[in-house]
Amino acid sequence: MRSRDRQRRDRARVDRETKKVSAALIDSYNALLPQLAKEARTLFIPLPVMPERHTLDGIHLNAAGYEVWDRAILHGIESALCKSS
Repeated sequence: MRSRDRQRRDRARVDRETKKVSAALIDSYNALLPQLAKEARTLFIPLPVMPERHTLDGIHLNAAGYEVWDRAILHGIESALCKSS
């Protein structure tokens, strides 16, 4: 029984550490996106930081997260179109 408890605790710790590493790696990639868009002469639309409740696992969006994402993208496109006219 103790072995199972230890395995569960170890697994939970590894999961937490993996999320931290994954989030840091994703943040480092995201930091490059505005400059890449500029170099490609394309529009970059920043998305809001997604709280845990808008994700399935801390990274991938759930339905509520995609709703927030959709609104942010539509707002970004609308803003860009208003600036260009």
